[in-house]
Amino acid sequence: MKPSIYPIEANYPGRLFIMPKPSGEWLQEDIHHYKSMGVDLVISMLEHEEIEELSLQNERRLCAEMLIQFLNLPIPDRGLPNKVDFIEFTKSIRPYLLQNKGVAVHCRAGIGRSGMLVCTLLASFVGSVSTTIDIVSHARGVSVPDTDAQLKFIETVVQELYG
Repeated sequence: MKPSIYPIEANYPGRLFIMPKPSGEWLQEDIHHYKSMGVDLVISMLEHEEIEELSLQNERRLCAEMLIQFLNLPIPDRGLPNKVDFIEFTKSIRPYLLQNKGVAVHCRAGIGRSGMLVCTLLASFVGSVSTTIDIVSHARGVSVPDTDAQLKFIETVVQELYG
């Protein structure tokens, strides 16, 4: 069975995807599917304990074998990241989109933590946070992010990053 991966449809360079975690059991097949969808970079927002619990220890290696870059920005489930680190991380990812690369972001369910990063990246191209939230929620098929605190965090970070 193919893994869930949701392309974000909007006017911006590159390709941006939001998704739940890959399957630990079918990890190689899932990553192969991501490659076929045009993913050049996978970003995991899982904490190290979750990676172990979900049997995703080989995700970085398997991505490398498929010539997909892999980054990990661990954030507690339903939590908030360090704002300074998150802003720097976001700044480091935006060039991938500007170079027309495919960027896929996952956490456990692909809603809260992933939603924060995807919405923050997309807002630089779309404009308003509310429009960005609507676009990402529509693509994911559920309301993103998970919590009001995560929504306020997106608003604050977008204001700081893009004015």
